[in-house]
Amino acid sequence: MSPALISEAKRKILNLYHDDGYLLAEVTEEITPGSADNMKNLTLHIKEGKKVRIKDIEFKNNEQFSASRLRRIMKETKKRNLWLLKIGEFDRKKFQEDKQLLVDFYNKEGYRDFEIISDSIHYSDDNKSIYLTLELYEGPRYKYRNIIFTGNNLFTTEQLHRVLGINSGDYYNRQEQEMAIYDRINGLYMDRGYLYFNIVPQEIPVGEDELDLLLNITENHQVSVGRINIVGNDRTHENVIRRELKIFPGDIFSREALIRSQREIFIMNYFSDVVPDIVPYSEDEVDVEITVKEKSSDRANLSFSISQTYGLIGGGGLEFNNFRGRGQQLRVSYQQGTNYSIYGTRTNAYKSASISFTDPWIFDSPNLVGFSIFYTERGYSSSYYYYPYDLTQRGASLRWGRRFRWPDNYFRGTWIFSGSKKEYHNLNETYLEQVLLGRDKTTNISLTQIISRDSRDAPEFPTRGSVLSWSTTLAGWFLGGTEHFVKNIFNLDFYTPTFWKLVLYNSVEVGLIQKIRDDSIIPPDERFIMGGAGMVYGTPLRGYDDNAISPVPLSATGSTYSYWGGETMFKYTLEYRVPISENPTIYGLLFAEAGNTWMNLKTTDPFNLRRSAGFGVRFYMPALGMIGVDLGYGFDDIDPEGYSGHGIPEGWKTHFIFGMPF
Repeated sequence: MSPALISEAKRKILNLYHDDGYLLAEVTEEITPGSADNMKNLTLHIKEGKKVRIKDIEFKNNEQFSASRLRRIMKETKKRNLWLLKIGEFDRKKFQEDKQLLVDFYNKEGYRDFEIISDSIHYSDDNKSIYLTLELYEGPRYKYRNIIFTGNNLFTTEQLHRVLGINSGDYYNRQEQEMAIYDRINGLYMDRGYLYFNIVPQEIPVGEDELDLLLNITENHQVSVGRINIVGNDRTHENVIRRELKIFPGDIFSREALIRSQREIFIMNYFSDVVPDIVPYSEDEVDVEITVKEKSSDRANLSFSISQTYGLIGGGGLEFNNFRGRGQQLRVSYQQGTNYSIYGTRTNAYKSASISFTDPWIFDSPNLVGFSIFYTERGYSSSYYYYPYDLTQRGASLRWGRRFRWPDNYFRGTWIFSGSKKEYHNLNETYLEQVLLGRDKTTNISLTQIISRDSRDAPEFPTRGSVLSWSTTLAGWFLGGTEHFVKNIFNLDFYTPTFWKLVLYNSVEVGLIQKIRDDSIIPPDERFIMGGAGMVYGTPLRGYDDNAISPVPLSATGSTYSYWGGETMFKYTLEYRVPISENPTIYGLLFAEAGNTWMNLKTTDPFNLRRSAGFGVRFYMPALGMIGVDLGYGFDDIDPEGYSGHGIPEGWKTHFIFGMPF
């Protein structure tokens, strides 16, 4: 037992306490005789003390940025806050990380030579708080003078300058420089097969505040792809994965094609992780190994919501999103709701059943085929903004789709041929004549074209990319039937990453429906209605009751008709999404929405919108799907003319969703 050994043990214990913020911890040793002459007992007595808090953070020689600005850069090392108990605790490890954040900040602003000369800790008189002092050297703010490439044969210097994106006269930015070199320039070569490409940057200061950037390139030779191995697909057939690949054996290696292949496999939502790896095989050839981790994509789906119209709506179904491991979708669902109307004596009812099957790659070709069969009953509601009749609808549809190569290979087209019969019951004569032109039975035969583009980077919590969809439905005309109209719906969703892992989500939806014959009708169930969570039908708008937003026309006598439905629709949604868990996917959100429906194109006013805001949470649970709850505040009355709420805001509304995405 040597003094050096005891001292080292005490030092390690103190470092452990100091790293956790117990800077006043003390360790003393006590040596007592052992059980034998050549043995001694060592006892280490620890006095932990209290965790010290940061009273203030001071900076020396900071001329370019204020102390308050620099304190904001430090993420974890903060001054004590009387209201937030955790704020102000000192953690040595996090302090080191925050010092690196200061270095990165100055380097990003052009201060290449910045360094923290020293840091010191001073205790308050009562030893309960500490003062941190950082002495800085900012140095000059550099600009690029010359940017020089050497060793480049495949691309001209002018081409490399355009890709680099840094010009003479720009302020030095280390973060941007590294991204330009190792992402843009490196990617340019690796996308063309130069896997062993190498670039060495050299910064040469010139004068007091300029530098030359010399980029030494070694291109080496092109590499081709040998074998592509799929690992970890215990359930999914290998061809389901291979048909999504954008890189193939014999191709010149392309990093872009490999990353795109990873995205295409991941967006199917059959796997929780997709990891590509490059395995050198020979000097001119590499193998690609793609490791996937299967996750549950089939669901016994229980859905539940509360609707003012239909009360408690519940149901269930089976969703086989990777049916038999072949990438096919088989869905069977049933929903039913019942409620006693507070506005009358009729009992509302809702019943829906459907079965659908889709094969997105029939015979392993980029062609989609599918079919669906459906049956729906919607019961009477006496409230003026809900359907004032009973509706029974039954029908079927056939679907065919194709992936496009132009304008790019994110686009696809889908065509749906459908037919259905509708029967209206328990409606008054006025509504029958004005809305349905005296018909209590109609036939819908329609052809729908959907052009879509999906470039999201993930299926459940996208952080970048967009989803575009333009749906056009032609009903009747040469197809036959008693309903003759054209319906267009355009939707654009886009995702933007912000700081940390927060995501900004924007969505715009526009709809227009017009009849194509004077003697035809636009059925009320095809018109646009809005409100609620859209659990049953209609366009969601949180903060309002289900299907509560619709134009209310006047009769010839000046009285109001019952529910009518609009021919035009507009809705805008803004969400700020905060990730909580990656597996399973859980995120919170803040939202603001605005939307409305109008009687026709002439009366459309995009500045007359029903507005709402609120917050919510989403859970993606294995075998259950998406579970969500939103609390929204409606700022407007659904009927500003005074037919219902007399100008009073709708106020807070709670929307529950189980098993269906919002």
